Amino acid sequence: MLREKLSSTNMDNFIVDVTAVGKEPLRHVLELIMSDSYRIVAYLEDNKPVKPGIKRLHLYKDYDVNDGTTKFLYPLDMEPCFETICGWLANIDYGPVPDFDDKWCSKGWRIRNIKGAWERIALIVEPVWAEHSAK
Repeated sequence: MLREKLSSTNMDNFIVDVTAVGKEPLRHVLELIMSDSYRIVAYLEDNKPVKPGIKRLHLYKDYDVNDGTTKFLYPLDMEPCFETICGWLANIDYGPVPDFDDKWCSKGWRIRNIKGAWERIALIVEPVWAEHSAK
């Protein structure tokens, strides 16, 4: 697995922040972030979106009944986590399509892992409009 090749398993500052389009790039990013023992146990849709009306999905490594998170029925390893994110992205509101004179847009995503103060939050996923140059 790529994560082991990068020897990042024990790093305190291993940070990933990727914006892309499509399922296969998303799968590769999750393979990079999630080790064999990595499990997602709870989630929360952001109630304070960065852009008005555009929600983010916070995925947690542990569960606290007092923080508003929802516990999954069972811990998710990489594959069920991937399917959950794909399903969420397929059903989330991306907002209006941006209007660019020389570009076109498609539905994409941004995923990043968290280290430091918010270490309970394992991943943050958000829908983004991917910009493509006109041909």
